Amino acid sequence: MAIGESSDWQEAYGEQDQDGNLVNMPLVEDNLEWPGNLTAFMDMQLVDAELDGVTVTSFTFNSLAMESAILSLPSTAGIIQGWTAYVTLSACVVPTGQTIPGPGGGLLASPGAGVVLATSITLGANKLAELVDAQPVADAKKSEFPKLLQEATAMLQYTVTGVDSASKPLTGVVDIK
Repeated sequence: MAIGESSDWQEAYGEQDQDGNLVNMPLVEDNLEWPGNLTAFMDMQLVDAELDGVTVTSFTFNSLAMESAILSLPSTAGIIQGWTAYVTLSACVVPTGQTIPGPGGGLLASPGAGVVLATSITLGANKLAELVDAQPVADAKKSEFPKLLQEATAMLQYTVTGVDSASKPLTGVVDIK
């Protein structure tokens, strides 16, 4: 699986149904549950995150930092800061036997690690800044918000490092998928 398309995120972003799917609550200063719901939505959307062409065994994201940032600054700027905090410390584990692409890449002889590339975070945050111009809509499934969240997240790239069988360092940059 992968993170999906922006239309998938729009479809998943909506009011709570009988099965307890996550709710879309408007961002208002007295709504303390909304940041936690948004963070849970991000976690749900990224549960099957992958790297393009490279298997990962796990991804980690900083959910608490996202929720805290939005709670401290309930605004579009807070959402951008929250998303940035959420992905900044994200990392992934790449299992032995995977090939890291690129000129510095090769076959991993032991597990490797991937950390998010800072420039890709900046590109994603700039994409989220388009929220300033987004028009409010009554139907959450027609909102630009989840679409922009997906597009920002899809811009992430990870620097994957490890060693080959001769203990030679390997490194390559891989897109999230």
